[in-house]
Amino acid sequence: MKHEIKTEEHYNFLKSYFTFNTSLEDYLKSSSQVLCCRKDEQLIGLTCFKIIDNYVRIYYSLIKEDYRGQGFGSELRATLIDMYHPKTIFITAVRESNIINRKLLKKFDFIEIDRTVYSDGEVKLIMKRDGT
Repeated sequence: MKHEIKTEEHYNFLKSYFTFNTSLEDYLKSSSQVLCCRKDEQLIGLTCFKIIDNYVRIYYSLIKEDYRGQGFGSELRATLIDMYHPKTIFITAVRESNIINRKLLKKFDFIEIDRTVYSDGEVKLIMKRDGT
């Protein structure tokens, strides 16, 4: 796992999974940070996050489909937590239907603190991990 400067490669990786309304220029200028997972120099996963006071807001965590279920997501999450723990509160959102990500968050002691709805009508779970 490696903390990297944001690049067009990261942007394109995100765009391959999401409808991304942000331009490359705006993405590169934003204050979010990236923690990457590589195998043989190939980008296979990343987490985008932002630090605000004693909070880490996790925006995206993605692993390429061919590498899922092999522990890369857990390693990425553990590395991020180790980088900013203790006394840091981690916040993220997850779709209620995303069972795999919800299990991963629970593995790292995230708890549901709120529910809202995405624009497509699916339930959004707000999850938090205390910095204790």
